[in-house]
Amino acid sequence: MDDEVVRAREVLDRIGADLERAIPPDWSPGLLRDEDEQPKLKDHPALAYLHGHWELGQVLRSLPTRASWARPKQALRALFARLLVSCLSPYLHEEQELVSAMVQHHDALASRIDSLEARRRADLEALEAELVELVGRLRHQLERLDGQIRATQGGHQG
Repeated sequence: MDDEVVRAREVLDRIGADLERAIPPDWSPGLLRDEDEQPKLKDHPALAYLHGHWELGQVLRSLPTRASWARPKQALRALFARLLVSCLSPYLHEEQELVSAMVQHHDALASRIDSLEARRRADLEALEAELVELVGRLRHQLERLDGQIRATQGGHQG
C-alpha cells in the first residue's frame, strides 16, 4: 500500500509541476486584448460621408435660377442645365434610389457587424472567466488530492 501512496504522490507532484509550468498562479487567458478593440463601423467616416452625399436633390437645387440670368452666357448655361436635368430626371431619380438603398444596406451591415463583434467580445469574456474558474477548480482538486495523500501517508506511518 505504501508503494501505491508513493506512486500517487509522484504522479500528483508531476501533475502539479506541469500545471505550474503551463499555468502560473497569476495566469490570465488573455483572450481579449486592448488592441483588438475596434471602433464601431456605424461611426466610420466613410459611412458618414455616404450619409452626407447620397442625395442628388442638393445638386439639382443648386442649379442657376432665373434671377442669376443677368448675362446671356449665364442664361444659356441655366437653360441648358434645366433642359439636361429634365431629360435625365428619371435616370437621376433611379440613381438616387439606388444610392439610397446602398447606403441603407451599408448601415444594416455595419449594425450587424457591430452587434456580432459585441457578441464575440461577450463570448470571449465569458470563456475567459470560465477558463479561470476551471483552472481554479483544477488547483483546488489537486490540493484536495494532496491532502488525501498526506492523510493516507500519515495513517500508514502511525
